[in-house]
Amino acid sequence: AFARGAKRAAKLNHPVCVGVEAFGQERGIYYFAMEYVAGETWATLLSRCAENRKVLRPEIVVHVIAELCEGLHHAHELRGPDGPYHIVHRGMASNNILIDDHGRPKIIDFATTKSTLSKDSTETGVIKGSFRYMSPEQILGNVPDRRSDIYSLGVVMFESLTGAAGAKLELTELASAKLEAHPRVREFRPNIDADLDRICQIALAV
Repeated sequence: AFARGAKRAAKLNHPVCVGVEAFGQERGIYYFAMEYVAGETWATLLSRCAENRKVLRPEIVVHVIAELCEGLHHAHELRGPDGPYHIVHRGMASNNILIDDHGRPKIIDFATTKSTLSKDSTETGVIKGSFRYMSPEQILGNVPDRRSDIYSLGVVMFESLTGAAGAKLELTELASAKLEAHPRVREFRPNIDADLDRICQIALAV
């Protein structure tokens, strides 16, 4: 699974996707090297805002989310000689998003992504990723497709616009809660543009 993931990530060619620069084997141990990004995680920036009781300006959030959508779309649409790879990140979360020193977002951990066509996508009893960002379908054990990544990015968008982090719940409670209607951004920030609120709700649809 390690080798397959690294080889897929090496095929990514998008400025938002941190891919694999080198891959090989040394003394029987696989390794890969990723692009170095000087910056901080989006989670760190959100935590700093929370500590200072501030919320990001909507235009900043929109810019970052739009860039991340471009990167995810590139990965989702990646094709090989035999057709699409069907890559699903399965770990989209604020701590897997880097903001470099020029303010550009980068998605990391593509080397641990899964293809819905590969052997490593069919593990049973194993859930990978941060529960807070997982789609309800993923928590319930279904094989996720690109819509699961969109849901996860919707959670990032929601917490970025509202400053509200998800509650820590048991797995079964979390799955049940996610099957209910997700709170709206305007419940936390009434002045947010209605279209922006609607876009977030679409991303967070079950």
